[in-house]
Amino acid sequence: GSPVVVFDNGSCYSKLGFAGADTPQSSIVTVHGKTKHGGVILGVNHPSCFVGGDALVRRGLLKLSYPVQRGKIVHWDYMETLWEYCSLKELQVNPSEHFVLLTESSDNPLSNREIMTEIMFEKMNVPGVYVANQAALNLFAAGRKTGVGVDCGAGITQSYCLRDDFTLGNTGCTSIISSEIPNHLISLLNQTGYLVRPYYDMDMVQDIIKTRCYVAESLKEETSKGESEISQIYSLPDGQTITLKNEQFLCPEALFLPELIKDCTNMLSVPDVVHQTIQQCDETLHNTLYANVVVGGGLSTFPGFETRLQKELTEKHPASNINVVGVENKLHSAWTGGSILASHSSFDNMVLTESTYKECGNSYIHEKFGHSVPPRTPKSARN
Repeated sequence: GSPVVVFDNGSCYSKLGFAGADTPQSSIVTVHGKTKHGGVILGVNHPSCFVGGDALVRRGLLKLSYPVQRGKIVHWDYMETLWEYCSLKELQVNPSEHFVLLTESSDNPLSNREIMTEIMFEKMNVPGVYVANQAALNLFAAGRKTGVGVDCGAGITQSYCLRDDFTLGNTGCTSIISSEIPNHLISLLNQTGYLVRPYYDMDMVQDIIKTRCYVAESLKEETSKGESEISQIYSLPDGQTITLKNEQFLCPEALFLPELIKDCTNMLSVPDVVHQTIQQCDETLHNTLYANVVVGGGLSTFPGFETRLQKELTEKHPASNINVVGVENKLHSAWTGGSILASHSSFDNMVLTESTYKECGNSYIHEKFGHSVPPRTPKSARN
């Protein structure tokens, strides 16, 4: 039959392609643009509506909206337009001829899952749909059936536990600290005397994050180094330069010390997210889970990320043999896991078909895709 279409819609990028491929066929910015005069959106071909890069290059003429924020879909009409565009333009397929795998965050509300499914069946007319957890898909991408999948994306950091391919009940945890990283870098640069604007200079900010920032193994040791050891020159498009110093490691340091950012004191760090997730599982499984921590997602690409995470998890649970590994191609690791899952011989039996959906309704959605959605863990509950 027709290959399964895999959509991984992140807060920053949407990855899309066909099951069985190693990498997504396309990756577009998860952004929707609408003409400022308030024209009605009539469809993906209407000139008042643009998505992805087509919207960004017209940002001066459009009102931009980001339909996925902090891991959750918040603008459904815009998300529907983006799904249509991805199917018809990027993949050039008729959605009614393909099963679809969608991804969701560990704290995606049940109501959101219902709306996702409703749009797929009633607006895009797909014959079947499956919704998979993004963090768990990192485990599939790494070829593992048991462990803790960790997805450190642009909008949310999340984790989820699996044992032999089955979710371990209500075992997941999230933090939105990763969504604060760009503004944290802007604040650090402004403190050193550079004028960096949150909207107009965001391309530069994202590039510095991707190309110059790194995670220190020890904040104390890194801070004690001389400027000559860590300084780097960053060239701007107009020929001017910025000298980057401590900002390079203080920016991603917030993933491990959220209190570095004002108003983020109560957010969980990445090690806390992993630790809390494992602590929700039966104690007899802790050693196995700590030995299989698999990380992916865009913000896990910082040099030194796995080393630091392993160090902090070892401090939290010294009795276990901690093993943190990174997925190959972290930028689209959840998509790759979805591609592997959707190409499995049993996937057809996992899919919720249109006929079953019409017969059983929303209640069956959660039976098919899993009952429980893990709550965000407050900092007061840390161990």
